[in-house]
Amino acid sequence: MKRNILQVAIIVIGICLLDLCCYFAGGVAFAETSCEFELPKDMLKDLIVSKLPQKYEDITSESETLFTLNLRWLSGTCRIELGQVDQNRTKVIIQCPHSIWTDTRSKTKSREERIMTSLTKIVSDTRLSMRMQQQENARAQELENKRNQEMKSMLQEVVAASKAQKEPSKSSSVHSDIDKADFAESQRVMGENDLAIIIGIEGYQSLPKSDYSYDDARLVKEYAKALGFRERNIELLIDEKATKTNIEKSLEAWLKNKVKPQSRVFVYYSGHGAPDPSTGEAYLVPYDGDPSYLSITGYSLKRLYSTLGKLSAREVTVVLDACFSGAGGRSVIAKGARPLVMMTESLSLSSNMAVLSATQGSQISTSSPNTGHGIFTYYFLKALKEGNKNLGEIYGYLKPLVEDDAKAMNVQQSPSLNPVPEKLVGRFNLRQ
Repeated sequence: MKRNILQVAIIVIGICLLDLCCYFAGGVAFAETSCEFELPKDMLKDLIVSKLPQKYEDITSESETLFTLNLRWLSGTCRIELGQVDQNRTKVIIQCPHSIWTDTRSKTKSREERIMTSLTKIVSDTRLSMRMQQQENARAQELENKRNQEMKSMLQEVVAASKAQKEPSKSSSVHSDIDKADFAESQRVMGENDLAIIIGIEGYQSLPKSDYSYDDARLVKEYAKALGFRERNIELLIDEKATKTNIEKSLEAWLKNKVKPQSRVFVYYSGHGAPDPSTGEAYLVPYDGDPSYLSITGYSLKRLYSTLGKLSAREVTVVLDACFSGAGGRSVIAKGARPLVMMTESLSLSSNMAVLSATQGSQISTSSPNTGHGIFTYYFLKALKEGNKNLGEIYGYLKPLVEDDAKAMNVQQSPSLNPVPEKLVGRFNLRQ
């Protein structure tokens, strides 16, 4: 009996020694478990390297596809091998050795499965986080698209409104006898060195329209070209281009740089004028002007005349189709202020300058829907077309006609000329 027990013990010890030798010789069999994940190989590799060590001892990268995982509760190591199924799917194989000291085959299998379960949860959490991030990104993108669409719609409305302002304000059914600028070569007096600045502001940034100022300025430019001004010597500022900055640049830089002693200078303005309620000073109102802050946003007549008077030019002709009382027409005033009686004619002019204005004092400058022009500009251009050569003749021609048309609209409007016509004989010719 004792012999039998001893024989069994010897056999068991032999088997254990054989198992132990195989284990240390690396000949132990590995049980494995595998699973496929819907993640690219590189992403899964990053998860294995960064997340699994938080649950186990550590992990070593043997190659791009093979990792060694050391376990706290297992002598030896487990291997994790990656295999790419396709671009977005990766197969994971986990192999753990059987330990003769603590493991049975089934226990080893259980550990492999626990490692796979841990990895599966990591992948699941990652995919959930990715989906949540994608949903958040999608919501953010949707909001961004909505904002962009709103901005696009607003921009389209602004562009449409701006385009509407830029379009000729006359109805296609409204035609006048001055709409074509046609002068013979022999009637032209303007030449290579003569300069023109033409400003027309109908659609303001934040003020009521100045009816027909856009069309008036465009037509005045056509007349200037027909009278001999070169295209390169004409500055045309219309609506949003006629900001205070651009007006300053044209009058005080462009003109100053181009003028020559023999130059004739022609300046035309059609748009709102305004009085400063505190000082009574008259201002041209740029596209971005504010009648409540004229000293900052407006361009004063005093500054205009001073700037032009410093030019070393042969003659400077200024034509203003605006009014400065704040009583209406082509005039605005600060909110709450009362219209003023403006004495713009009292401003001093240099000896080489003459100013033809649409109104006097508290009068307003009007426009006519029948002709599609300001009344003053219409008769100014008609005077040229009918052969009136200089400012004195033009003034004599248009004054009674403007007064009559204004009276027909129950408005008092009488143009003014400074200096008086008698001092302008033989000077300030615009045509032959």
